[in-house]
Amino acid sequence: MFAPILTLALLLAAGLVTGLGIGIRAEAATGTEPARGLV
Repeated sequence: MFAPILTLALLLAAGLVTGLGIGIRAEAATGTEPARGLV
């Protein structure tokens, strides 16, 4: 009964982790660090 719920939870967690990882990598690659100081 809990298999579908666990699968969805794992997929959501994996999606969030990969999304955050890609966002951080893109930010580090583009070098948007100075732009933050302007804000």
